[in-house]
Amino acid sequence: MIRLLHYLIGNHKKAFVIAIVWGVLYALAMSILNPLAIKLLFDEAVMKQNFSLFVMVASGSLLLFVGLRLVDYHYRLFKQRLSNRMLLDLALRVTRAYFRIPYARILEKGEGYFVARTYDEVQASVQPTQETILGLFRSAATLLGGLVTILLISWKLTLALALVAPILLKLSRKYGGKIHRDTRAEQERSAELRDVTLKVMQSYKTIRIFQLLSKSMEQYRQRFESYLQANYLRTRNMTVYSALSGVFLSIMEMLVIVAGGYSIMTSNLTFGGLMAFMNAFWLTVNALQSLVDSVPRMAMIRATTTRLMEFEAEAQQEDLPANPAGNLVLQNVEFSYGSQRMLHGVNLNVQAGQRLLIEGPNGSGKSTLAHVLSGLLVPVAGQISLPGRVSAVVEPVNFPGLTLFQLLSQFDADRCENLAARFGLSDLLHHTYGDLSLGQKKKLGVLMCLLKDADCYILDEPLANLDRSSEDTVMEAIFEATAGKTLLVILHGSEKHHARFDGVLRVQQGTVQTHVGQVKDAV
Repeated sequence: MIRLLHYLIGNHKKAFVIAIVWGVLYALAMSILNPLAIKLLFDEAVMKQNFSLFVMVASGSLLLFVGLRLVDYHYRLFKQRLSNRMLLDLALRVTRAYFRIPYARILEKGEGYFVARTYDEVQASVQPTQETILGLFRSAATLLGGLVTILLISWKLTLALALVAPILLKLSRKYGGKIHRDTRAEQERSAELRDVTLKVMQSYKTIRIFQLLSKSMEQYRQRFESYLQANYLRTRNMTVYSALSGVFLSIMEMLVIVAGGYSIMTSNLTFGGLMAFMNAFWLTVNALQSLVDSVPRMAMIRATTTRLMEFEAEAQQEDLPANPAGNLVLQNVEFSYGSQRMLHGVNLNVQAGQRLLIEGPNGSGKSTLAHVLSGLLVPVAGQISLPGRVSAVVEPVNFPGLTLFQLLSQFDADRCENLAARFGLSDLLHHTYGDLSLGQKKKLGVLMCLLKDADCYILDEPLANLDRSSEDTVMEAIFEATAGKTLLVILHGSEKHHARFDGVLRVQQGTVQTHVGQVKDAV
């Protein structure tokens, strides 16, 4: 658990230790001073009818405990600020790790799954962990202070605690492991449900137009039921644990009440002593109940944090070897999506500076090949070496919710200004990608690809959704910007541009044939 806590705290160890010490000192002060003030008030002031002492003790206690409450107020604000900083740091760290995840795994699991992993699970880990850990220390301090107080008042009445505590410890060990396993399963089902939900919401138009609501809702229902079943199993074990621990705490409470009444009747305990003892006892019981209740929470936190650590550990992007000559070489390359083989026996040797057209029917593997050539997908077999710097825009394309100005600010300002004006995007620099039309989105993708300084450029359908005049402008810009560099372009139609390529990569049912020479003859 210490390793998990260290992972969540990150660079905030000093602040976290301050929060622990602050909470412990406050809890000790409240659990010791409150019962003793009650005992002093009743035994020395009320029972002896000492009015001046009564006023002095009552006034002093009021000032003391108001001051302690103010200390607690500032403690809670400090704790929330700390939680916010921890949450932000972890969210940034995990989201960065997402971009080291192999793209094939993202395609396999879906984007919604990773939204749950990088957002929902982060939210479910930091603040609950902080609240639980700091609460544990405060409860332990309250328990310690209460025990010290009741031992000073009557050691015999503390035997009930000693009888019940071992039973509660055994229950916590038994059910903590079960809740940990159930929580991991529930979070996996939750991530899968998030992915299905996201895809359903993104398919609003097609679901309505093609009457896919019934089938979509059936898939949604199945994933939701799977999640609810996992949620029920976790809740059931938590409820059983809570009920059993509650029974034993009730037994302990009754034993103490009976023993306290007996002590008063036999004059072994003063009235003030009983009042102080019961105050300390209830503080102790509440602290013990809090410790008991933290067991399932700790199991859930342990499961969530373990998943986050595993997520970061798995986020190891494979770096493909760079070809020193700048060539693009594939040897017996294969790639599959699960059991579906998309590429097999692919052998290529694209010389630096060559301009090749990639052609083939829909579903033949062109986009998969482009993903492999861009380094986004790693082959399951074979060897590949790429030029040192590759710039690619491969479908499907999306950009973060930044303005075009923010997206383009990383590139040379003059080149950016010239190309943006050429593509008719100059007046849209304060718009986001989502604000653009389909044609404007395509132009932005090509613009980003061309502005990056690279040895090899790969473009997937750069003329899709463009009008005739824009097609010519974009293709001319592509050939100018990539002069002397390797260029690979997927095109459907637009035959008038084919003759400008040095050859064709013909993709057919996962295989690739290279035709170098007159493109019109190869096509």
